[in-house]
Amino acid sequence: MNNSKKKELVQFTALIGIGGIISKLLSIPHSIIYAKYLLPSGFGLLQLIKVIVSYVGYAGLGIAQGMNRNVPREYTAKNFNKAKRIKDLTFTWFFFITFVAVLCLWTIYFFSDMLKSKLGTLDLILLSIIIILGRANAFVKPLLKADGYFVAIGKTSLINNMIAPIIGIVLVLLINLTGAIIALAFNQLLTFLLFLYFYRDYKPKVYVSWDLFKEQMSSGSLIFLGMFSISLIINLNLILIGYYYSLSEVGVFSFGLISLVYVRRYSTPIGTYFYREIMMLKECVS
Repeated sequence: MNNSKKKELVQFTALIGIGGIISKLLSIPHSIIYAKYLLPSGFGLLQLIKVIVSYVGYAGLGIAQGMNRNVPREYTAKNFNKAKRIKDLTFTWFFFITFVAVLCLWTIYFFSDMLKSKLGTLDLILLSIIIILGRANAFVKPLLKADGYFVAIGKTSLINNMIAPIIGIVLVLLINLTGAIIALAFNQLLTFLLFLYFYRDYKPKVYVSWDLFKEQMSSGSLIFLGMFSISLIINLNLILIGYYYSLSEVGVFSFGLISLVYVRRYSTPIGTYFYREIMMLKECVS
């Protein structure tokens, strides 16, 4: 690893680490205020909204992980046109599943009395915005990893960790549960704007290729299945608790769960950095 790579790794690790520390410190007043003003029922509904958003993410089926894996390999092999096609195909798939997800959400809402009883029209609009921005970020972040913009990811994480919890606290104090949902939308919007500020090297284009789609799926599906199985178990627990019990029980369960999964959030990006470097080195050696 040359000096520039070492400097980049140190900077990236420092940004992620500092951001994690700030987020951990702000999570103390953040959790206290959310617990006090939302109460377990409000916090439970907030977690169910997050579950809906996360299940939309499963429709990606590993194609983003395939892009994250294969674009660096195509760069090393000087196949820049194929690398661009992989990006465009991934963008097209994300655009399609986002449109279908929002359409299904509104359709289910109008035919589900249970969903109407838990979510108002404003909540549904905010949830749609969260899904759209969340899918955009779910595309751009692996794109940044594939192109090696890890410092940009670190800076985005640091800024977001400093601003988003404070905004969430203020909004919950002002407008309670609706404020918490707006805070989720703001968090996704801030992340998206920061990604656009740090990275402007890609111009999206609609591209469809069944052969390339199968190739990407075969590369990313195993990685996706590993991530999916963990999230599925967690989210399924939340849904079952919400169905058989009250939103208060969902809130209590979520409070305990957050503390258990916190560390993994900040260790994964560092592993991804090394993964990309190893993959590119492997191609160079071969």
